[in-house]
Amino acid sequence: MTPAVFTNAPFVELAARAEREDTLLLVDFTACWCAPCQAMDATTWTDPLIEAWIRRNALAVQVDVDVDQATARHFAVSTMPTLVLLRGGCVLDRISGARPTAALISWLEATANGTSALDVQRAQLDPRDVQSRFAFARALLEAGRLDEASSHLEFLWLEGARLEPSWSGVRASYLVLVIAQLVDASPRARRRFEALRDAAEPRADDAETTRDWLALNEALNEGDRTLAWFEALRGQPPEWLRAEPRLRELLTSRERWTDVAALTPAPLEVLAREHAVIDQLRAAGPMGPQLEEALDVLVYRLRDTAHVLVQALRAAGRHHELPALQRYARELDGSVEMRDATA
Repeated sequence: MTPAVFTNAPFVELAARAEREDTLLLVDFTACWCAPCQAMDATTWTDPLIEAWIRRNALAVQVDVDVDQATARHFAVSTMPTLVLLRGGCVLDRISGARPTAALISWLEATANGTSALDVQRAQLDPRDVQSRFAFARALLEAGRLDEASSHLEFLWLEGARLEPSWSGVRASYLVLVIAQLVDASPRARRRFEALRDAAEPRADDAETTRDWLALNEALNEGDRTLAWFEALRGQPPEWLRAEPRLRELLTSRERWTDVAALTPAPLEVLAREHAVIDQLRAAGPMGPQLEEALDVLVYRLRDTAHVLVQALRAAGRHHELPALQRYARELDGSVEMRDATA
Protein backbone atom coordinates (compact mmCIF):
# COMPACT_ATOMS: atom_id res chain seq x y z
CA MET A 1 0.00 0.00 0.00
CA THR A 2 1.29 3.46 -0.92
CA PRO A 3 1.98 5.59 2.19
CA ALA A 4 -0.58 8.35 2.73
CA VAL A 5 2.06 11.07 2.34
CA PHE A 6 2.05 10.48 -1.44
CA THR A 7 -0.65 11.84 -3.72
CA ASN A 8 -2.41 9.05 -5.60
CA ALA A 9 -1.97 10.46 -9.12
CA PRO A 10 0.26 9.81 -12.15
CA PHE A 11 3.61 11.59 -12.15
CA VAL A 12 2.77 13.68 -15.23
CA GLU A 13 -0.45 14.94 -13.66
CA LEU A 14 1.18 15.82 -10.35
CA ALA A 15 4.17 17.47 -12.05
CA ALA A 16 1.82 19.74 -13.96
CA ARG A 17 -0.05 20.61 -10.76
CA ALA A 18 3.20 21.41 -8.94
CA GLU A 19 4.20 23.80 -11.72
CA ARG A 20 0.79 25.52 -11.67
CA GLU A 21 0.96 25.94 -7.90
CA ASP A 22 4.67 26.87 -7.95
CA THR A 23 5.46 24.32 -5.28
CA LEU A 24 8.10 21.67 -4.76
CA LEU A 25 7.54 18.16 -6.09
CA LEU A 26 9.19 15.23 -4.29
CA VAL A 27 9.42 12.04 -6.34
CA ASP A 28 10.24 8.69 -4.73
CA PHE A 29 11.34 6.13 -7.33
CA THR A 30 10.64 2.72 -5.85
CA ALA A 31 9.95 -0.93 -6.70
CA CYS A 32 7.94 -3.67 -5.03
CA TRP A 33 11.04 -5.89 -4.83
CA CYS A 34 13.26 -3.19 -3.27
CA ALA A 35 13.80 -3.98 0.44
CA PRO A 36 15.15 -0.49 1.39
CA CYS A 37 12.11 1.03 -0.35
CA GLN A 38 9.74 -1.12 1.70
CA ALA A 39 11.63 -0.17 4.86
CA MET A 40 11.16 3.53 4.09
CA ASP A 41 7.46 2.94 3.41
CA ALA A 42 7.10 1.41 6.87
CA THR A 43 9.17 3.98 8.77
CA THR A 44 10.29 7.25 7.17
CA TRP A 45 7.25 7.86 4.95
CA THR A 46 4.83 7.26 7.83
CA ASP A 47 6.67 9.53 10.26
CA PRO A 48 4.49 12.51 11.30
CA LEU A 49 7.49 14.84 10.90
CA ILE A 50 7.84 13.89 7.22
CA GLU A 51 4.11 14.13 6.67
CA ALA A 52 4.06 17.61 8.23
CA TRP A 53 7.03 18.84 6.16
CA ILE A 54 5.47 17.69 2.89
CA ARG A 55 2.07 19.11 3.81
CA ARG A 56 3.68 22.53 4.38
CA ASN A 57 6.17 22.55 1.52
CA ALA A 58 5.59 20.11 -1.33
CA LEU A 59 3.56 17.63 -3.28
CA ALA A 60 4.88 14.08 -3.23
CA VAL A 61 4.46 11.11 -5.56
CA GLN A 62 5.80 7.56 -5.69
CA VAL A 63 6.85 6.15 -9.06
CA ASP A 64 7.19 2.37 -9.40
CA VAL A 65 10.03 1.96 -11.89
CA ASP A 66 8.55 -1.25 -13.25
CA VAL A 67 5.14 0.32 -13.87
CA ASP A 68 6.16 3.79 -15.12
CA GLN A 69 9.31 2.90 -17.01
CA ALA A 70 9.19 6.03 -19.17
CA THR A 71 9.50 8.35 -16.17
CA ALA A 72 12.25 6.21 -14.66
CA ARG A 73 14.18 6.38 -17.96
CA HIS A 74 13.62 10.14 -18.21
CA PHE A 75 15.31 10.64 -14.84
CA ALA A 76 17.96 7.94 -15.56
CA VAL A 77 17.06 6.05 -12.38
CA SER A 78 19.24 3.01 -11.81
CA THR A 79 19.15 2.62 -8.01
CA MET A 80 16.17 2.31 -5.72
CA PRO A 81 15.08 4.19 -3.83
CA THR A 82 16.03 7.39 -5.69
CA LEU A 83 14.53 10.65 -4.42
CA VAL A 84 14.27 13.65 -6.73
CA LEU A 85 13.18 17.14 -5.65
CA LEU A 86 11.90 19.45 -8.40
CA ARG A 87 10.62 22.98 -8.75
CA GLY A 88 9.10 24.32 -11.95
CA GLY A 89 9.97 21.07 -13.72
CA CYS A 90 13.70 21.47 -12.94
CA VAL A 91 15.66 19.06 -10.75
CA LEU A 92 16.98 20.80 -7.65
CA ASP A 93 18.74 17.70 -6.35
CA ARG A 94 18.54 13.91 -6.14
CA ILE A 95 19.80 11.28 -3.73
CA SER A 96 19.84 7.48 -3.77
CA GLY A 97 19.46 5.04 -0.93
CA ALA A 98 17.13 4.79 2.05
CA ARG A 99 17.14 7.69 4.51
CA PRO A 100 15.81 7.95 8.07
CA THR A 101 13.56 10.87 8.96
CA ALA A 102 16.19 13.27 10.31
CA ALA A 103 18.53 12.81 7.34
CA LEU A 104 15.69 13.16 4.84
CA ILE A 105 14.35 16.36 6.39
CA SER A 106 17.88 17.76 6.51
CA TRP A 107 18.25 17.09 2.78
CA LEU A 108 14.85 18.52 1.95
CA GLU A 109 15.47 21.70 3.93
CA ALA A 110 18.94 22.24 2.49
CA THR A 111 17.82 21.57 -1.07
CA ALA A 112 14.79 23.84 -0.78
CA ASN A 113 17.16 26.58 0.39
CA GLY A 114 19.60 26.08 -2.50
CA THR A 115 22.17 23.74 -0.93
CA SER A 116 22.41 20.35 -2.65
CA ALA A 117 23.49 17.07 -1.09
CA LEU A 118 26.60 17.31 -3.26
CA ASP A 119 27.40 20.70 -1.76
CA VAL A 120 27.14 19.24 1.73
CA GLN A 121 29.22 16.18 0.83
CA ARG A 122 31.86 18.28 -0.87
CA ALA A 123 32.19 20.55 2.18
CA GLN A 124 32.54 17.56 4.52
CA LEU A 125 34.76 15.43 2.27
CA ASP A 126 38.07 14.15 3.60
CA PRO A 127 39.96 13.35 0.35
CA ARG A 128 41.96 10.60 2.08
CA ASP A 129 38.87 8.86 3.50
CA VAL A 130 38.36 6.18 0.87
CA GLN A 131 34.80 5.24 1.79
CA SER A 132 33.45 8.81 1.86
CA ARG A 133 35.28 9.65 -1.35
CA PHE A 134 33.70 6.64 -3.05
CA ALA A 135 30.25 7.69 -1.82
CA PHE A 136 30.88 11.19 -3.16
CA ALA A 137 32.02 9.85 -6.53
CA ARG A 138 28.84 7.78 -6.82
CA ALA A 139 26.73 10.80 -5.92
CA LEU A 140 28.50 12.80 -8.64
CA LEU A 141 27.81 10.01 -11.13
CA GLU A 142 24.14 9.91 -10.18
CA ALA A 143 23.96 13.70 -10.61
CA GLY A 144 25.56 13.56 -14.06
CA ARG A 145 28.76 15.32 -12.93
CA LEU A 146 30.79 12.86 -14.96
CA ASP A 147 34.15 14.61 -15.26
CA GLU A 148 34.33 15.22 -11.52
CA ALA A 149 33.20 11.66 -10.81
CA SER A 150 35.90 10.39 -13.19
CA SER A 151 38.65 12.22 -11.30
CA HIS A 152 37.60 10.71 -7.96
CA LEU A 153 37.15 7.20 -9.36
CA GLU A 154 40.54 7.31 -11.06
CA PHE A 155 42.13 8.37 -7.77
CA LEU A 156 40.38 5.53 -5.94
CA TRP A 157 41.50 3.03 -8.58
CA LEU A 158 45.13 4.14 -8.29
CA GLU A 159 45.39 4.96 -4.57
CA GLY A 160 42.39 3.55 -2.68
CA ALA A 161 43.86 0.22 -1.61
CA ARG A 162 47.14 1.87 -0.64
CA LEU A 163 45.35 4.34 1.62
CA GLU A 164 43.06 1.66 3.08
CA PRO A 165 44.29 -1.92 2.51
CA SER A 166 40.97 -3.41 3.73
CA TRP A 167 39.33 -1.72 0.73
CA SER A 168 41.11 -3.94 -1.82
CA GLY A 169 38.12 -6.27 -2.15
CA VAL A 170 35.78 -3.38 -2.96
CA ARG A 171 38.34 -2.03 -5.45
CA ALA A 172 38.40 -5.32 -7.33
CA SER A 173 34.63 -5.71 -7.43
CA TYR A 174 32.24 -2.88 -6.66
CA LEU A 175 34.55 -0.09 -7.84
CA VAL A 176 34.89 -1.85 -11.20
CA LEU A 177 31.09 -1.91 -11.54
CA VAL A 178 30.86 1.83 -10.86
CA ILE A 179 33.67 2.59 -13.33
CA ALA A 180 31.71 0.56 -15.89
CA GLN A 181 28.66 2.78 -15.32
CA LEU A 182 30.83 5.87 -15.72
CA VAL A 183 32.60 4.89 -18.94
CA ASP A 184 29.30 3.80 -20.45
CA ALA A 185 27.99 7.34 -19.90
CA SER A 186 31.12 9.39 -20.66
CA PRO A 187 33.42 9.04 -23.70
CA ARG A 188 35.95 11.28 -21.97
CA ALA A 189 36.04 9.00 -18.92
CA ARG A 190 36.29 5.96 -21.20
CA ARG A 191 39.46 7.41 -22.74
CA ARG A 192 40.94 8.01 -19.27
CA PHE A 193 40.36 4.43 -18.19
CA GLU A 194 41.45 3.02 -21.54
CA ALA A 195 44.78 4.76 -20.98
CA LEU A 196 45.05 3.18 -17.52
CA ARG A 197 44.22 -0.23 -18.98
CA ASP A 198 46.75 0.12 -21.80
CA ALA A 199 49.46 1.08 -19.30
CA ALA A 200 48.88 -2.21 -17.45
CA GLU A 201 50.58 -4.64 -19.87
CA PRO A 202 49.33 -8.20 -19.18
CA ARG A 203 52.03 -10.74 -18.31
CA ALA A 204 51.61 -14.28 -17.08
CA ASP A 205 54.37 -13.73 -14.50
CA ASP A 206 52.90 -10.45 -13.14
CA ALA A 207 49.65 -11.28 -11.38
CA GLU A 208 48.98 -7.85 -9.83
CA THR A 209 49.35 -5.84 -13.04
CA THR A 210 47.45 -8.38 -15.13
CA ARG A 211 44.57 -8.47 -12.65
CA ASP A 212 44.23 -4.70 -13.05
CA TRP A 213 44.27 -5.12 -16.85
CA LEU A 214 41.56 -7.80 -16.64
CA ALA A 215 39.44 -5.63 -14.34
CA LEU A 216 39.62 -2.61 -16.62
CA ASN A 217 38.78 -4.76 -19.65
CA GLU A 218 35.65 -5.77 -17.76
CA ALA A 219 34.79 -2.16 -16.87
CA LEU A 220 35.29 -1.14 -20.51
CA ASN A 221 33.22 -4.11 -21.75
CA GLU A 222 36.16 -5.40 -23.79
CA GLY A 223 36.15 -9.05 -22.79
CA ASP A 224 37.38 -10.11 -26.24
CA ARG A 225 40.81 -8.66 -25.35
CA THR A 226 40.91 -10.87 -22.28
CA LEU A 227 39.86 -13.98 -24.20
CA ALA A 228 42.46 -13.35 -26.93
CA TRP A 229 45.18 -13.11 -24.30
CA PHE A 230 43.89 -16.24 -22.55
CA GLU A 231 43.88 -18.18 -25.85
CA ALA A 232 47.47 -17.12 -26.50
CA LEU A 233 48.54 -18.93 -23.31
CA ARG A 234 47.82 -22.15 -25.25
CA GLY A 235 46.12 -24.02 -22.43
CA GLN A 236 48.87 -23.40 -19.88
CA PRO A 237 47.60 -20.56 -17.67
CA PRO A 238 49.77 -19.55 -14.70
CA GLU A 239 48.67 -20.88 -11.33
CA TRP A 240 47.44 -17.49 -10.09
CA LEU A 241 45.10 -17.19 -13.08
CA ARG A 242 43.28 -20.34 -12.02
CA ALA A 243 42.01 -18.41 -9.00
CA GLU A 244 41.00 -15.30 -10.97
CA PRO A 245 37.20 -14.87 -10.72
CA ARG A 246 37.09 -12.26 -13.47
CA LEU A 247 38.32 -14.73 -16.11
CA ARG A 248 35.99 -17.40 -14.78
CA GLU A 249 33.03 -15.01 -15.08
CA LEU A 250 33.98 -14.10 -18.63
CA LEU A 251 34.25 -17.75 -19.66
CA THR A 252 30.93 -18.39 -17.96
CA SER A 253 29.26 -15.60 -19.95
CA ARG A 254 30.41 -17.41 -23.11
CA GLU A 255 29.23 -20.78 -21.67
CA ARG A 256 32.70 -22.28 -21.86
CA TRP A 257 32.01 -24.61 -18.97
CA THR A 258 34.86 -27.06 -19.50
CA ASP A 259 37.35 -24.16 -19.56
CA VAL A 260 35.85 -22.94 -16.28
CA ALA A 261 36.28 -26.40 -14.77
CA ALA A 262 39.86 -26.67 -16.05
CA LEU A 263 40.69 -23.38 -14.33
CA THR A 264 39.16 -24.60 -11.07
CA PRO A 265 40.99 -27.60 -9.65
CA ALA A 266 39.96 -26.58 -6.09
CA PRO A 267 36.42 -25.13 -6.19
CA LEU A 268 36.06 -24.94 -2.40
CA GLU A 269 39.06 -22.63 -2.27
CA VAL A 270 37.38 -20.34 -4.80
CA LEU A 271 34.34 -19.98 -2.54
CA ALA A 272 36.53 -19.48 0.52
CA ARG A 273 38.41 -16.61 -1.16
CA GLU A 274 35.22 -14.86 -2.22
CA HIS A 275 33.71 -15.26 1.23
CA ALA A 276 36.88 -13.82 2.77
CA VAL A 277 36.27 -10.58 0.85
CA ILE A 278 32.77 -10.43 2.36
CA ASP A 279 34.21 -10.95 5.85
CA GLN A 280 36.83 -8.27 5.13
CA LEU A 281 34.17 -5.74 4.21
CA ARG A 282 32.01 -6.58 7.22
CA ALA A 283 35.03 -6.10 9.49
CA ALA A 284 35.86 -2.68 8.00
CA GLY A 285 33.57 -0.90 10.45
CA PRO A 286 30.17 0.81 10.37
CA MET A 287 28.56 0.73 6.93
CA GLY A 288 26.68 3.49 5.20
CA PRO A 289 24.24 2.86 2.37
CA GLN A 290 27.04 2.64 -0.22
CA LEU A 291 28.95 -0.13 1.56
CA GLU A 292 25.74 -1.95 2.39
CA GLU A 293 25.05 -2.01 -1.34
CA ALA A 294 28.62 -3.20 -2.01
CA LEU A 295 28.10 -6.03 0.50
CA ASP A 296 24.87 -7.05 -1.26
CA VAL A 297 26.79 -7.21 -4.56
CA LEU A 298 29.48 -9.43 -3.05
CA VAL A 299 26.93 -11.78 -1.47
CA TYR A 300 25.09 -12.08 -4.78
CA ARG A 301 28.43 -12.75 -6.48
CA LEU A 302 29.23 -15.56 -4.03
CA ARG A 303 25.93 -17.27 -4.84
CA ASP A 304 26.49 -16.81 -8.55
CA THR A 305 30.00 -18.26 -8.28
CA ALA A 306 28.66 -21.30 -6.45
CA HIS A 307 26.07 -21.82 -9.20
CA VAL A 308 28.73 -21.51 -11.92
CA LEU A 309 31.00 -24.02 -10.18
CA VAL A 310 28.18 -26.54 -9.94
CA GLN A 311 27.50 -26.13 -13.68
CA ALA A 312 31.20 -26.43 -14.56
CA LEU A 313 31.80 -29.55 -12.48
CA ARG A 314 28.80 -31.23 -14.09
CA ALA A 315 29.98 -30.28 -17.60
CA ALA A 316 33.43 -31.69 -16.86
CA GLY A 317 32.07 -34.93 -15.41
CA ARG A 318 33.44 -34.17 -11.92
CA HIS A 319 30.22 -35.30 -10.22
CA HIS A 320 32.05 -36.79 -7.23
CA GLU A 321 33.06 -33.24 -6.14
CA LEU A 322 29.53 -31.85 -6.12
CA PRO A 323 28.35 -32.94 -2.63
CA ALA A 324 31.30 -31.29 -0.87
CA LEU A 325 30.89 -28.11 -2.91
CA GLN A 326 27.15 -27.89 -2.22
CA ARG A 327 27.65 -28.56 1.49
CA TYR A 328 30.41 -25.95 1.86
CA ALA A 329 28.53 -23.27 -0.11
CA ARG A 330 25.51 -23.71 2.15
CA GLU A 331 27.70 -23.48 5.24
CA LEU A 332 29.02 -20.12 4.05
CA ASP A 333 25.55 -18.85 3.15
CA GLY A 334 22.52 -20.64 4.56
CA SER A 335 20.02 -18.69 2.49
CA VAL A 336 17.32 -20.19 0.30
CA GLU A 337 18.98 -18.37 -2.62
CA MET A 338 22.25 -20.24 -2.07
CA ARG A 339 20.43 -23.55 -1.78
CA ASP A 340 18.68 -22.87 -5.09
CA ALA A 341 21.95 -21.74 -6.71
CA THR A 342 23.68 -24.99 -5.82
CA ALA A 343 20.80 -27.38 -6.48
